[in-house]
Amino acid sequence: MRALPPPLVHRPVPPPTADLPRDRVAATLTPLLPPALRAPIARLAGAEAWDAAADALGCSAEELAALVAERFRVPCTLVLRPDPPVAALVPEALARRLAVVPLHATEADLTVATAAPCDPDVERALAFA
Repeated sequence: MRALPPPLVHRPVPPPTADLPRDRVAATLTPLLPPALRAPIARLAGAEAWDAAADALGCSAEELAALVAERFRVPCTLVLRPDPPVAALVPEALARRLAVVPLHATEADLTVATAAPCDPDVERALAFA
């Protein structure tokens, strides 16, 4: 796991907000749930789906964020002050639409925080940004 550069502050990711598309939240949570719970939670949206999944797994929303991060082998992070030069690499409208926050960039890689680490559309959209 790579350490992120300052001035970033790391905290557990809060649950996604209700404005995230329903399929992104479901796609993120589905691999963590027992098969019998996948369909009912997939019908919920955003924060409601997140809370229902946390309840079904018997954990808090923050613990669920840590489980999602562990499952997808990504750090669990909340950025309090994004680095302006890195944030400028992704147009704000695109970052909002994809629900991503640029964290770190090299000539070859862009590291982002996302509420949907398994969404291939996010990666494709960022590749062409």
